[in-house]
Amino acid sequence: MPTSDREARDVLAELEREHRQFRAYLAGVRVGTRIPADCDRDEFRERILDGFSDHVED
Repeated sequence: MPTSDREARDVLAELEREHRQFRAYLAGVRVGTRIPADCDRDEFRERILDGFSDHVED
């Protein structure tokens, strides 16, 4: 938990950077992408999030 205003600003700045990165990543996911037949909606969502995690870690 942030204990000072500076720490809180740093945390918020980091979250804003991650949000921008995620939006840029999603922009790269094709709009016409369909959920593969081998998974349901929730699993597809997890695949997208896992792909983003891998993208950020690279």
